[in-house]
Amino acid sequence: MSVAGIDSELGLADSIEHVIREMEQTLIQAAWQEDRARLLMTLSGIDFCGAQSPIAAMGYLRRFVDGDHFASYLGLVPATRASANHCYHGPITK
Repeated sequence: MSVAGIDSELGLADSIEHVIREMEQTLIQAAWQEDRARLLMTLSGIDFCGAQSPIAAMGYLRRFVDGDHFASYLGLVPATRASANHCYHGPITK
């Protein structure tokens, strides 16, 4: 690859990094404006992206009867297979 080609690729990489930084700033601002995201960000290890992901996944929260239904929707419940006298409890479903 020529020097001009490398310079072109580096310029493209810089442009993409700039767009990513702008998008991150937009997401950070959106997280701080959302009460639920701010609450989740008080947990250790949860940043703006980690806080907004479950909020985006749950959508309209009132469609879930309770927290158990929401956990099941996310696949965070253990798998249970039962037949007659046998019951198997496995890892989470997703």
